[in-house]
Amino acid sequence: NTLRVSAAELCGILNGEGVNAAEIPEENALSVSGGIDIASLESYKKGLFFVQDLACQRSIAKLQPKAGERVIVLCAAPGGKSLAAALLM
Repeated sequence: NTLRVSAAELCGILNGEGVNAAEIPEENALSVSGGIDIASLESYKKGLFFVQDLACQRSIAKLQPKAGERVIVLCAAPGGKSLAAALLM
């Protein structure tokens, strides 16, 4: 959630919570490895991030939605692409 925290800040927070996270700067994303109970993380409970496949994130970045535009996201469950578009708008 780039309105609340940067990818670099989130990486530090997650590492502090015991998650093996690494920043992917050119994608404004993080990569995580290992078994993680995401719902138990305080950073997740606080809404600092949501989980999204990198390919989905790239599709929204390529779209480049702007404030004031109307975007219809098809196949939008559970809503990660819609949220990513809203953050860019």
